[in-house]
Amino acid sequence: MSVAYGFSLGGEVIAPGWMTPQRLAELSTILKGFGPRYVRVEISTAEPYAQQAATISAVRNSGAIPVALLTSRSSNLAATTPDPQSFADFAKSVAQRFGGSVDYYEILNEVNTGAFWAGSPYVAPDPVEYGKILVASSAAVKAADPGAKILSTSPAPTGDGLFSQSPTTWYRNLWAQPGVPAAVDIAGTHVYWMDYGTGALRAPDTNEPSGFGAVSSIKTITARPVWVTETGVSTCSGSDNCTTQADQLSYLQKAVGLFSSQGAASAVFFYTAQDASPDDTREYRFGVVDYNGVDKLAAPWIRTLMHQ
Repeated sequence: MSVAYGFSLGGEVIAPGWMTPQRLAELSTILKGFGPRYVRVEISTAEPYAQQAATISAVRNSGAIPVALLTSRSSNLAATTPDPQSFADFAKSVAQRFGGSVDYYEILNEVNTGAFWAGSPYVAPDPVEYGKILVASSAAVKAADPGAKILSTSPAPTGDGLFSQSPTTWYRNLWAQPGVPAAVDIAGTHVYWMDYGTGALRAPDTNEPSGFGAVSSIKTITARPVWVTETGVSTCSGSDNCTTQADQLSYLQKAVGLFSSQGAASAVFFYTAQDASPDDTREYRFGVVDYNGVDKLAAPWIRTLMHQ
């Protein structure tokens, strides 16, 4: 099975005023140089329409196909649990605006975790309530754009606990909800070989809770194509899940090899194309190009991969 490759952009693109026209133009040029088939961008309830339009336009100008990740956020950009009908109305409004430019819509992000399901304070994730949001949003998007494809939320790679469900558990519970299978065209998931509890970064392997082992299980549970909408590693200099540029290249090469040999993912999105900031912190240094537009060591290999 051939695999399509893309980029998942960071949350900075949703912050009002963060991505200036100059930065978006630079990002579009960088994306064009790589040639990804897909680029996943977040469109949030807290984001001004002009910012949404500018981000989608930057992706389209690069030649990539936008995948709109629809999220619910408060005014300070914290995740919030939406009302199913209100969020469906938001999803429909996005599809009405961008139906000619966006063909794929993902409904919320990593809501198998309390942090992304309800922000703070954490609560247990709720596949029953999320199922209602997913079904309502799918119907609303397809009413506005009948050709649109719907991705279910991409669960974070984590274990079963008080405030989380593993990707496999999440999909088993979600797929039992009324209307969910008919509402979903593609099953999303995330794969990271990081241990947030210890700060350790492993080489890509088959161990859980990386999320890798869940990819084939998700395909079996859902009988849908599976897209890994995020995988990557940060090149910050700290010890918390960070690595060198050389090891970032090795990490991504090993990850692609595992996905290829497993044969369950039909698309893999690298997180992310460009560093979000010059600050030396983990979340800002996942790019394969640095903040100033200079290639990291992984960039030439990814260009070759994406142009195959």
